[in-house]
Order: sequence, then C-alpha cells, then structure tokens
Amino acid sequence: MKISELQERAHKNAYNKGFWDKPNDIIFRMREKGFSEDDMHCVTNAFRCQRLMLMVSELGEAVEALRHGNYDGYQEELADTVIRILDECGGSNIDLESGIICKMVLNESRPPKHGKEF
Repeated sequence: MKISELQERAHKNAYNKGFWDKPNDIIFRMREKGFSEDDMHCVTNAFRCQRLMLMVSELGEAVEALRHGNYDGYQEELADTVIRILDECGGSNIDLESGIICKMVLNESRPPKHGKEF
C-alpha cells in the first residue's frame, strides 16, 4: 500500500470517528457569520496545533512503553504517531509521500550529523 493510500485511509477513519467534526463545524459557522479568512485561518491553525500535540502525546506514550520494557506497546504507540501524522496530512491536503522523498534526497546530500557535533 502506498503512503498516499494509508494517508487517505487514516484520515477517512479519523473523520468517520468524529475527530474532525468540531473544527469543520466551527469553520462552517464562522463562514456563515461572515468571519474573515484570517480569523478562520487562525482557528484552523489552532486545531492543527492541537492535532500536532496529539502526535507528541503518542510519542510520550511510546517513551513510557519503552521505559517499562513493553516493546509491543512501544511499536503500537509509534504506529499511533504515524497514523496521526497520516490523518493530519490527509485532512490538510499535504502530499506526505512527495515530502518524504524530497526530504530524504536533501538529507542524503548533507554532511554527517548535518555538520554538527551531535
């Protein structure tokens, strides 16, 4: 399965489970009431920040699983993190697959440790 397919599947599931209801509802109501695009952009970014912090929380759960020697839990939390990333990209129309490829090409051209000591 391609990354774009996983992205679509992750977002569709999150959408169907209600994770996108509140942001979409608020933006719809703001548009109806004549709020500016700048105002709606600020609200959209606030919800993006909330979803980014959910990604961070999954990584925190991965750390805790690792600290307790729970390698199955560690793997599950890493998967949860990637699923949240896929969902965000699907909901934000980000071509994650192309982004990854471009970034990998850039990273391959960098010096060891990107020129830093550590």
